[in-house]
Amino acid sequence: MTTPETKSTAEARDPLLRAPVFSGAAFSEPLKEAVLEALWPQTDEEERSGPCPVDDFDSYFEYLEHQCSHERRELHAIQTFDDVIALLDVIKKHQTKSLDHILDMVRATTSNQALSAADEDKLLESIEFVVRCWLMINVCIAPRSSGRWYHIFRGQPLPWPRTDSLSQAIQRSLAVPSTMDHSGVASGDFPDIFNVVDMKKIVGFKVMWTNNLGDHLVVRGRFVYLFSQELSDAFDNAKPRGMRQWLHDRRDMGQWWNYWFIVMGLTLTVLFGLIQSVTGILQVINERSGED
Repeated sequence: MTTPETKSTAEARDPLLRAPVFSGAAFSEPLKEAVLEALWPQTDEEERSGPCPVDDFDSYFEYLEHQCSHERRELHAIQTFDDVIALLDVIKKHQTKSLDHILDMVRATTSNQALSAADEDKLLESIEFVVRCWLMINVCIAPRSSGRWYHIFRGQPLPWPRTDSLSQAIQRSLAVPSTMDHSGVASGDFPDIFNVVDMKKIVGFKVMWTNNLGDHLVVRGRFVYLFSQELSDAFDNAKPRGMRQWLHDRRDMGQWWNYWFIVMGLTLTVLFGLIQSVTGILQVINERSGED
């Protein structure tokens, strides 16, 4: 049964959200703005300070466009961004309820036929997709009724049993042993040497960038996972400045060796020139001494 509130909410959404999700096309700037506002509506205070620049979300939309490739269209119940937001609305309202309850609510309260009449596996796949887009957390729903498994997200999955709520699944995955004392103060301060650079130099840890927020600061073997798409892109695009940065920049070993060949060539040229100059000066001094 569809409620009047559900219909009015759907009618109030930006018409741009009727665009297909899995078209494989690049997002237009107006569509990006509409998606951002629908996923994370601005507060009154934020609206007074002006809209958030879309350019700040370039890395997010690169990831989203990859997730929205055309070949994945048949795997999902959602077909338009309006479907995405309709499904997200139900998830938000019932995030403390079990996943099975969310499925019932999708079928019972939404006016969206693409969702209410969808195959269950496609609907579950779409719920995973919506949560990833909203929270950047790699949720995996299991078991599926048909045993199919469409999961394509990079990184360690966060299990979401159907009997659990989304809040329970996230809290369980983020639960870690407390390092606080009874007063709520950290039991010890981290030393200055406790940083990624020194961990790599001393014990051989390697940084792995991830677009899964649930993997942030997770250690697996010798790999430390860090969530930061913007930082990752900035790191990849940045060029070293100065001798010290060039010394440590080994992202492109061919370029690194070329740089040092040039440095060595210039150094040897200067050195040989200096030797020749000193030798010439000594010869002149010796000649004058002989004349005297």
